[in-house]
Amino acid sequence: MRTPGNALVEQLWQHAAPRLTLKKPLLGAARLEVSLPETWDPAWQALGIEPKDARFGGEKAAWLGQLLALIPPARWAAHFGQTPQRLLALAADGEWAALLLTAWRHALQLHRAADWARAYLVLQLERDELPPLLPAALAELLSPAELADILLAQLPPQPRLTQPEARWEPLLFGLPGPWPPALTAQAVRIVEHTLGAAGPRYAFHYRLLQLLRHMQLAVPPEQYSLCADALGPLGEVETALHQPINQLLDALYFRQQLAGTLAEPPGPDS
Repeated sequence: MRTPGNALVEQLWQHAAPRLTLKKPLLGAARLEVSLPETWDPAWQALGIEPKDARFGGEKAAWLGQLLALIPPARWAAHFGQTPQRLLALAADGEWAALLLTAWRHALQLHRAADWARAYLVLQLERDELPPLLPAALAELLSPAELADILLAQLPPQPRLTQPEARWEPLLFGLPGPWPPALTAQAVRIVEHTLGAAGPRYAFHYRLLQLLRHMQLAVPPEQYSLCADALGPLGEVETALHQPINQLLDALYFRQQLAGTLAEPPGPDS
């Protein structure tokens, strides 16, 4: 499926291309128009299209959705002369948003389209209605540094955990390490701002625990001081978080000392 000129992809493209058009009227905004198949073609099963697919709403939508999900998304960008960002935004703004975004989300994972994953994630962090790309899938397509940069650009000026959770929270809680210092500093600020916000603490206690535990894995040991300077005093006054904060700092300190020991030159008796 991923090889250039793949015969199966070409067959899928012949079926799908006429059913998705980009309209650019002289007046008004551009839009993506969808034409659903009218009847089921048994020959589609040889192409990997099943009569039913629960990912898509409606029988006919499922036929087209499966087609789109198997085609490299780069084909649509080249076909329409548009960037992934533009096509995804047009899809999100149109009446066929659920169909197109679900299909393209699966297609970009199947074909490992990093540029589409990047564009999809930015849109996902900006809008509520997108079916999400999960952190595990994103980690296969984008580096931790890329994911951190995107997340940092989307954080509010005074980030804190919210109820209901903000769109960026699942990404933060699943973002693999090593985190850059800027992201660790923001995570520390999130803990500080969440504890300083008005309202009952119990609503955020479990998620604060989740964040602190994830930081044990994601924060590099050389950032121990960055965490200790701010979180150490908090752990003394926030009794409910005293233990998880100390666990984070102890883990980072131990890894820092271990890294220093491994970096020492061998002694004369080694």
